[in-house]
Amino acid sequence: MENDLPNQEGSDEIRRLTKAERKAKRREEKKQEREKQKRQRKRRRMIMWLSVVVVIAAVVGLIIFLVRDDDGGALGVDVIETDWIRGSAEASVTLVEYSDFECPACAQFQPTVKGVVDELGDKIQFVYRHFPISQSHKQAQLAALAAEAAGRQGKFWEMHDAIFERQGEWAGGEDARDIFGRYAQELELDMTRFDNDIEDNELRDKVEEHKSSGVRSGVSGTPTFFLNGERMKGYNTHDEFKNSIIGAVENS
Repeated sequence: MENDLPNQEGSDEIRRLTKAERKAKRREEKKQEREKQKRQRKRRRMIMWLSVVVVIAAVVGLIIFLVRDDDGGALGVDVIETDWIRGSAEASVTLVEYSDFECPACAQFQPTVKGVVDELGDKIQFVYRHFPISQSHKQAQLAALAAEAAGRQGKFWEMHDAIFERQGEWAGGEDARDIFGRYAQELELDMTRFDNDIEDNELRDKVEEHKSSGVRSGVSGTPTFFLNGERMKGYNTHDEFKNSIIGAVENS
Protein backbone atom coordinates (compact mmCIF):
# COMPACT_ATOMS: atom_id res chain seq x y z
CA MET A 1 0.00 0.00 0.00
CA GLU A 2 2.81 2.40 0.88
CA ASN A 3 4.36 1.77 -2.52
CA ASP A 4 1.07 2.73 -4.14
CA LEU A 5 0.94 6.30 -2.68
CA PRO A 6 3.66 7.89 -4.82
CA ASN A 7 2.06 6.46 -7.91
CA GLN A 8 -1.31 8.00 -6.96
CA GLU A 9 0.34 11.40 -6.31
CA GLY A 10 2.12 11.18 -9.67
CA SER A 11 -1.17 10.43 -11.39
CA ASP A 12 -2.81 13.46 -9.71
CA GLU A 13 0.09 15.65 -10.82
CA ILE A 14 -0.36 14.49 -14.42
CA ARG A 15 -4.06 15.29 -14.21
CA ARG A 16 -3.29 18.74 -12.76
CA LEU A 17 -0.84 19.44 -15.56
CA THR A 18 -3.35 18.32 -18.13
CA LYS A 19 -5.99 20.66 -16.73
CA ALA A 20 -3.48 23.50 -16.68
CA GLU A 21 -2.55 22.81 -20.27
CA ARG A 22 -6.17 22.70 -21.26
CA LYS A 23 -6.83 25.96 -19.50
CA ALA A 24 -3.83 27.54 -21.19
CA LYS A 25 -5.02 26.17 -24.52
CA ARG A 26 -8.45 27.68 -23.98
CA ARG A 27 -6.86 30.99 -23.10
CA GLU A 28 -4.74 30.84 -26.24
CA GLU A 29 -7.76 29.95 -28.36
CA LYS A 30 -9.73 32.86 -26.93
CA LYS A 31 -6.78 35.14 -27.55
CA GLN A 32 -6.52 33.97 -31.16
CA GLU A 33 -10.29 34.41 -31.61
CA ARG A 34 -10.08 37.97 -30.27
CA GLU A 35 -7.21 38.73 -32.64
CA LYS A 36 -9.16 37.19 -35.50
CA GLN A 37 -12.19 39.33 -34.73
CA LYS A 38 -9.94 42.37 -34.43
CA ARG A 39 -8.47 41.68 -37.87
CA GLN A 40 -11.94 41.19 -39.32
CA ARG A 41 -13.14 44.49 -37.85
CA LYS A 42 -10.06 46.22 -39.24
CA ARG A 43 -10.65 44.66 -42.65
CA ARG A 44 -14.30 45.72 -42.63
CA ARG A 45 -13.28 49.29 -41.75
CA MET A 46 -10.77 49.31 -44.60
CA ILE A 47 -13.38 48.03 -47.07
CA MET A 48 -15.85 50.64 -45.83
CA TRP A 49 -13.34 53.47 -46.28
CA LEU A 50 -12.28 52.19 -49.68
CA SER A 51 -15.94 52.11 -50.71
CA VAL A 52 -16.34 55.69 -49.52
CA VAL A 53 -13.28 56.74 -51.51
CA VAL A 54 -14.59 55.01 -54.65
CA VAL A 55 -18.00 56.66 -54.29
CA ILE A 56 -16.41 60.09 -53.77
CA ALA A 57 -14.17 59.58 -56.80
CA ALA A 58 -17.18 58.55 -58.90
CA VAL A 59 -19.17 61.60 -57.77
CA VAL A 60 -16.25 63.93 -58.51
CA GLY A 61 -15.82 62.33 -61.92
CA LEU A 62 -19.52 62.75 -62.66
CA ILE A 63 -19.41 66.40 -61.61
CA ILE A 64 -16.41 67.02 -63.86
CA PHE A 65 -18.22 65.25 -66.69
CA LEU A 66 -21.36 67.31 -66.25
CA VAL A 67 -19.62 70.65 -65.86
CA ARG A 68 -20.28 72.97 -68.75
CA ASP A 69 -19.44 76.61 -69.21
CA ASP A 70 -22.14 79.24 -68.75
CA ASP A 71 -23.09 79.49 -72.39
CA GLY A 72 -23.61 75.78 -72.86
CA GLY A 73 -20.21 74.72 -74.15
CA ALA A 74 -19.34 71.04 -73.96
CA LEU A 75 -16.01 69.75 -72.73
CA GLY A 76 -14.96 69.31 -76.34
CA VAL A 77 -16.23 68.07 -79.71
CA ASP A 78 -13.20 67.20 -81.79
CA VAL A 79 -13.44 66.28 -85.46
CA ILE A 80 -11.69 62.99 -86.18
CA GLU A 81 -10.42 61.36 -89.37
CA THR A 82 -13.32 58.90 -89.68
CA ASP A 83 -16.04 61.57 -89.43
CA TRP A 84 -18.37 62.19 -92.36
CA ILE A 85 -17.87 65.77 -93.52
CA ARG A 86 -19.69 68.10 -95.86
CA GLY A 87 -18.17 71.41 -96.83
CA SER A 88 -14.47 71.95 -96.23
CA ALA A 89 -12.21 70.47 -93.56
CA GLU A 90 -10.23 73.72 -93.81
CA ALA A 91 -13.18 75.94 -92.88
CA SER A 92 -12.93 78.12 -89.78
CA VAL A 93 -16.47 77.22 -88.70
CA THR A 94 -17.45 73.66 -87.76
CA LEU A 95 -21.00 72.44 -87.21
CA VAL A 96 -21.38 69.01 -85.59
CA GLU A 97 -24.76 67.30 -85.49
CA TYR A 98 -25.66 64.32 -83.31
CA SER A 99 -28.67 62.78 -84.98
CA ASP A 100 -31.01 59.79 -85.08
CA PHE A 101 -32.28 58.75 -88.52
CA GLU A 102 -35.66 57.73 -87.08
CA CYS A 103 -36.11 60.95 -85.09
CA PRO A 104 -38.91 63.08 -86.64
CA ALA A 105 -37.30 66.34 -85.43
CA CYS A 106 -34.01 65.33 -87.06
CA ALA A 107 -35.81 64.71 -90.36
CA GLN A 108 -37.50 68.12 -90.06
CA PHE A 109 -34.15 69.83 -89.49
CA GLN A 110 -32.45 68.00 -92.33
CA PRO A 111 -33.52 70.36 -95.19
CA THR A 112 -32.46 73.40 -93.14
CA VAL A 113 -29.08 71.90 -92.31
CA LYS A 114 -28.47 70.78 -95.87
CA GLY A 115 -29.60 74.15 -97.21
CA VAL A 116 -27.28 76.24 -95.02
CA VAL A 117 -24.33 73.90 -95.63
CA ASP A 118 -24.88 74.06 -99.40
CA GLU A 119 -25.24 77.85 -99.19
CA LEU A 120 -22.03 78.35 -97.23
CA GLY A 121 -20.00 75.81 -99.22
CA ASP A 122 -16.33 75.80 -98.28
CA LYS A 123 -16.91 78.35 -95.54
CA ILE A 124 -18.20 75.64 -93.21
CA GLN A 125 -17.32 72.13 -92.12
CA PHE A 126 -20.41 70.04 -91.32
CA VAL A 127 -19.94 66.79 -89.40
CA TYR A 128 -22.66 64.18 -88.99
CA ARG A 129 -22.53 61.88 -85.96
CA HIS A 130 -24.84 58.95 -85.19
CA PHE A 131 -26.86 59.04 -81.97
CA PRO A 132 -29.49 56.31 -82.38
CA ILE A 133 -31.98 56.27 -79.51
CA SER A 134 -32.95 52.63 -79.86
CA GLN A 135 -35.27 52.58 -76.85
CA SER A 136 -37.84 54.61 -78.77
CA HIS A 137 -36.59 54.31 -82.35
CA LYS A 138 -36.28 50.61 -83.10
CA GLN A 139 -34.83 50.98 -86.59
CA ALA A 140 -32.45 53.87 -85.88
CA GLN A 141 -29.41 51.63 -85.33
CA LEU A 142 -30.09 49.72 -88.55
CA ALA A 143 -30.49 52.99 -90.45
CA ALA A 144 -27.10 54.17 -89.17
CA LEU A 145 -25.51 50.89 -90.26
CA ALA A 146 -27.12 51.17 -93.71
CA ALA A 147 -25.64 54.65 -94.14
CA GLU A 148 -22.23 53.44 -92.98
CA ALA A 149 -22.38 50.43 -95.30
CA ALA A 150 -23.18 52.76 -98.20
CA GLY A 151 -20.31 54.95 -97.07
CA ARG A 152 -17.88 52.12 -97.68
CA GLN A 153 -18.85 52.41 -101.34
CA GLY A 154 -18.59 56.20 -101.38
CA LYS A 155 -22.32 56.85 -101.02
CA PHE A 156 -22.77 57.82 -97.36
CA TRP A 157 -24.36 61.21 -98.01
CA GLU A 158 -26.62 59.84 -100.74
CA MET A 159 -27.91 57.15 -98.36
CA HIS A 160 -28.07 59.69 -95.50
CA ASP A 161 -30.32 61.94 -97.59
CA ALA A 162 -32.52 59.10 -98.85
CA ILE A 163 -33.07 57.71 -95.35
CA PHE A 164 -34.10 61.11 -93.99
CA GLU A 165 -36.17 62.23 -96.96
CA ARG A 166 -38.13 58.94 -97.03
CA GLN A 167 -38.32 58.39 -93.28
CA GLY A 168 -42.07 57.76 -93.48
CA GLU A 169 -41.50 54.65 -95.60
CA TRP A 170 -39.51 52.71 -93.01
CA ALA A 171 -39.71 54.34 -89.56
CA GLY A 172 -41.46 52.08 -87.06
CA GLY A 173 -41.85 49.28 -89.59
CA GLU A 174 -40.58 45.72 -89.58
CA ASP A 175 -39.30 45.75 -93.18
CA ALA A 176 -36.73 48.54 -92.80
CA ARG A 177 -33.88 46.23 -93.83
CA ASP A 178 -35.57 45.44 -97.16
CA ILE A 179 -36.31 49.13 -97.73
CA PHE A 180 -32.70 50.11 -97.07
CA GLY A 181 -31.68 47.40 -99.51
CA ARG A 182 -33.93 49.00 -102.10
CA TYR A 183 -32.28 52.37 -101.49
CA ALA A 184 -28.89 50.69 -101.95
CA GLN A 185 -30.01 49.24 -105.27
CA GLU A 186 -31.22 52.66 -106.39
CA LEU A 187 -27.76 54.02 -105.54
CA GLU A 188 -26.29 51.20 -107.66
CA LEU A 189 -24.29 49.74 -104.80
CA ASP A 190 -22.68 46.30 -104.84
CA MET A 191 -25.46 44.49 -102.99
CA THR A 192 -23.34 41.57 -101.81
CA ARG A 193 -20.88 43.95 -100.23
CA PHE A 194 -23.68 46.13 -98.83
CA ASP A 195 -25.38 43.12 -97.18
CA ASN A 196 -22.08 41.98 -95.68
CA ASP A 197 -21.07 45.45 -94.48
CA ILE A 198 -24.38 46.17 -92.77
CA GLU A 199 -23.61 43.17 -90.52
CA ASP A 200 -19.99 44.16 -89.87
CA ASN A 201 -19.18 44.62 -86.19
CA GLU A 202 -16.62 47.26 -87.10
CA LEU A 203 -19.42 49.52 -88.31
CA ARG A 204 -21.45 48.76 -85.19
CA ASP A 205 -18.47 49.83 -83.11
CA LYS A 206 -18.18 53.05 -85.12
CA VAL A 207 -21.85 53.91 -84.54
CA GLU A 208 -21.45 53.15 -80.84
CA GLU A 209 -18.34 55.34 -80.62
CA HIS A 210 -20.26 58.20 -82.23
CA LYS A 211 -22.95 57.84 -79.60
CA SER A 212 -20.40 57.55 -76.78
CA SER A 213 -18.69 60.74 -77.92
CA GLY A 214 -22.07 62.45 -77.79
CA VAL A 215 -22.72 61.22 -74.28
CA ARG A 216 -19.29 62.50 -73.23
CA SER A 217 -20.25 65.90 -74.65
CA GLY A 218 -23.56 65.99 -72.79
CA VAL A 219 -25.89 64.90 -75.60
CA SER A 220 -29.11 63.32 -74.36
CA GLY A 221 -31.50 63.93 -77.24
CA THR A 222 -31.58 64.60 -80.98
CA PRO A 223 -30.89 66.63 -82.92
CA THR A 224 -28.10 68.26 -80.90
CA PHE A 225 -25.76 70.72 -82.62
CA PHE A 226 -22.34 72.08 -81.67
CA LEU A 227 -21.07 75.19 -83.41
CA ASN A 228 -17.30 75.55 -83.08
CA GLY A 229 -17.38 73.29 -80.03
CA GLU A 230 -20.20 75.18 -78.31
CA ARG A 231 -23.56 73.55 -77.87
CA MET A 232 -26.18 75.51 -79.81
CA LYS A 233 -29.25 76.65 -77.91
CA GLY A 234 -31.62 79.59 -77.73
CA TYR A 235 -33.03 79.29 -81.25
CA ASN A 236 -36.79 78.89 -81.57
CA THR A 237 -37.14 78.62 -85.33
CA HIS A 238 -35.23 77.11 -88.21
CA ASP A 239 -34.43 80.63 -89.43
CA GLU A 240 -32.85 81.53 -86.07
CA PHE A 241 -30.83 78.32 -86.24
CA LYS A 242 -29.67 79.13 -89.77
CA ASN A 243 -28.85 82.74 -88.92
CA SER A 244 -26.73 81.63 -85.96
CA ILE A 245 -24.57 79.56 -88.29
CA ILE A 246 -24.33 82.26 -90.95
CA GLY A 247 -23.43 84.79 -88.26
CA ALA A 248 -20.61 82.57 -86.99
CA VAL A 249 -19.22 82.32 -90.53
CA GLU A 250 -19.45 86.09 -91.09
CA ASN A 251 -17.66 86.77 -87.81
CA SER A 252 -14.94 84.16 -88.27
